[in-house]
Amino acid sequence: MHVTGRCGGTWPHATSGKFLYINILLVLVPLLLLHNAMFVGGGLRNGRLVLPSTYTAFGDDMDIQLHSEPAELATVGRLKLQISRHLAGATVSTTTFDIRLDANHNVTQIKVPCLHFLHGGHYELAVLEDSQSTAHSVIDERLRQTLNVSWPTVRLAITPNRTETYPEGHPDSRIARV
Repeated sequence: MHVTGRCGGTWPHATSGKFLYINILLVLVPLLLLHNAMFVGGGLRNGRLVLPSTYTAFGDDMDIQLHSEPAELATVGRLKLQISRHLAGATVSTTTFDIRLDANHNVTQIKVPCLHFLHGGHYELAVLEDSQSTAHSVIDERLRQTLNVSWPTVRLAITPNRTETYPEGHPDSRIARV
């Protein structure tokens, strides 16, 4: 059985323009996407930022993780971690610093110093692509996470518990973290 095209020829010698166009698209589109991902800075597309849901200010440095595929990290340029604080009417970017990627593993450990969280409240951490051609932009929503920063609970201890109106010695008071 032979398939006849519009020109009267038989398959495979005669093909319709529509069929040829579809074949070209099926070949070129994946090649263009692969080229953009590898050579034009396609960025980190399948990563995920993992951090605790809450953090206590003035505690230890916070450890977070960036999960990604090692093969994908090889195609990514420089990445930055942006820390923003949510205020009543706006979001203020407090700091941005470089992420040192671990291209040999699928998890990059990031240590955020406690000095970046000086106030309690809601913060947002986002992984940004650092590129000369584009402004800092979040690559994927999975690379943007919120964080609730709370103040440490403190206890005030005064000794002695009872004092006279004009005590002979000074009362001793201590503030301690609970």
